Amino acid sequence: MALLQSPAFIYFLFGIASGLGLKLRKRLEQRGCMLAALYNYFFVIGLVMVLIFHFIFKPFHFAWLMMGIFAVYSLEIYDFIAAVFQYIRQVIQNIHYYMLLRSNNSFSQYEHKTKNQGNERTKTHKEYDWQDYKQQQSTTGQSDSRTHEQKKQQQSKQQSHSQQEQANSQQTEMQGERRLRLQYQHLLNLSGDHWTALALEKAWKKKRSELHPDRHQSKPAAVIAQKTLEFQKCQEAYAYLKLHIPSR
Repeated sequence: MALLQSPAFIYFLFGIASGLGLKLRKRLEQRGCMLAALYNYFFVIGLVMVLIFHFIFKPFHFAWLMMGIFAVYSLEIYDFIAAVFQYIRQVIQNIHYYMLLRSNNSFSQYEHKTKNQGNERTKTHKEYDWQDYKQQQSTTGQSDSRTHEQKKQQQSKQQSHSQQEQANSQQTEMQGERRLRLQYQHLLNLSGDHWTALALEKAWKKKRSELHPDRHQSKPAAVIAQKTLEFQKCQEAYAYLKLHIPSR
């Protein structure tokens, strides 16, 4: 008892309290709490008072104070106390959860008892619940079938639209090929859609003899260039029409 009442032990406890306060301030700063800044002022004021009144007059007591602070940081007393409080909190939560389970079990026992007694009110409510469930299931089935029909209609519309686009593109391509063929036929003086390979050869020989660059060497350069361009176009027309003869 004498040790517990001695000033050295009291200052040692004060050092432990100060160390715990420093740990608490560190935790508050980590959490961004405004109390950490306020705690700094109180701690600095208290430390200055200890330095003035005890370090100068009673350095032995101040040594015990520093030993208490050192004990908190070296032995991690704060973490131990925090762990104890966390354990106590967990025990309280478990007790509360156990009480909730017991209350739920009592309710389930009461419900089982009323069911065995043949409570008409409970039976009526269950019939209503079954009717609601059946109506809900029928409504859900109708909505599912309606959704399925809508999906089928949408898929058929998309398919018909894609087929229409494909047909349009094919028709456009055929029109473009026909227009190009007619242009080439016009260059070689071929008319109609039933010309033969022999007619194509005759028309090409005639155009080649007329437009060949060797036949226009004595003419001006502009005329030679124009005839050469016409000859190249007719040569291209002959190569294309040779692959698209209608009689084949």
